[in-house]
Order: sequence, then C-alpha cells, then structure tokens
Amino acid sequence: MLWHAQSLLREFRGDSHVALLHTEGLNGVEALVVHAATGDVPAAALQMSRAWDNDQWAEGVASVRARGWLEDGPELHLNEVGRDRRQRVEHQTDVLGSYPYEAIGETGCSRLLEISERLSGEVIDADLGFPAALAARRRLRA
Repeated sequence: MLWHAQSLLREFRGDSHVALLHTEGLNGVEALVVHAATGDVPAAALQMSRAWDNDQWAEGVASVRARGWLEDGPELHLNEVGRDRRQRVEHQTDVLGSYPYEAIGETGCSRLLEISERLSGEVIDADLGFPAALAARRRLRA
C-alpha cells in the first residue's frame, strides 16, 4: 500500500508540474530543452528519453531561444529570464505537491520518511537489477 500511495503522490506532483509547464506555454520538447539548459541532465539523454528526433529537438531549442530564455551561443544555458521562469515553475510545483503532506502533518511526514527509507533500502539491497536502484546503492555507499 505504501509503494502504491507513493506512486500516486509522485504522479500527482508530476501532473501538477506538467500543468504548470503548460501555463508557461511550454510543450513537451520545450520543457525538456529548458531542463537540459539547467545543466542538470545532458540534452542528449533528455532528447533520447522521449524519442524526439533531431528536427523536433532543434525546433524546441529554437522556440525556447525565441522566448528569450536561453543565453546566446550554441550551448544550452538558461539566462536570467529562463532561470526565473523555471524557478517559478519549480516553486509552484513544490507548493502544489505539499498539500497531501499537510494532511498528515510534520509527525506523519517524519514517520513516512522513516518507513520509506527503510523500504527503499530493502529494494536497493535486494539487488533486483533496476538501474535506479543500482545507482542509489552506489550513492549510498560512496
């Protein structure tokens, strides 16, 4: 039940995030271009993860650049406007995502974190071959 509940909460947060990206006028490829421009994830990984072809990706870059969100030059880097707009989306996503947790309060959240960390540790230690679990185990042991 906990795993399912966390999946629902993650999806709720994700749906809120997508809705907020749309309020900024971003479509799917443009949202990934903005994400790539933060430097957090390589552009090639984001392009490949959603199977955007090179023409679609280039159109997305051109669109975000035309909005005035990117620094000049061939590399993808957000300028001040782009950073502000992205930060606004991220902040509002956090606000909307906090409502379900307010219902259980600080004590409930602490207990949820404790149980979730234990459950995640069990999944990681089970070595089921999930790439995310393997990466998490490496981070925990580093």
